[in-house]
Amino acid sequence: MTGAPVPVGADAVQQVELTHELKDNTVVELLQSVEQGRSIVRRGSEITAGETVLQPGISINPAMLAVLASFGYAQVEVGRKPRVGVLATGSELVAVDQTPGQDQIRDSNNFSIGAYAERAGALSRATSTDCRRNERIEKHDHESSRNLRRDRDVWWSLDGCL
Repeated sequence: MTGAPVPVGADAVQQVELTHELKDNTVVELLQSVEQGRSIVRRGSEITAGETVLQPGISINPAMLAVLASFGYAQVEVGRKPRVGVLATGSELVAVDQTPGQDQIRDSNNFSIGAYAERAGALSRATSTDCRRNERIEKHDHESSRNLRRDRDVWWSLDGCL
């Protein structure tokens, strides 16, 4: 059993998958040799006193949760990823699924800036692919602008009006 105490005098543990029971379960045949010390971890040998278990600022994955649990941490202080908003504006921009007209380009900024933010560890959300609407909000509708900014920690406002 994983984590079970080792009997006095034992100096190695063999995986049960590498054994075969003989004679009415009274004799066990080892299918592979076992070197001294195999699968034995001395209590407290994983880490020394004062050593850091996990570094601050990392994303905790399932394996790290197991490490925290093994050291008795039922709760840990965590922070959340910053929430980044992208507000691309400009009369020359159209949504990526639209065909640009004369003096227009497709809006790639909402996607590229958001992707860079996510690569850096943030949560990103573009506000809209309607760049003309975004421009009206940013320049004229201050209440809507405040509402958009309320649920984001950081905003990138990209303006390229012609």
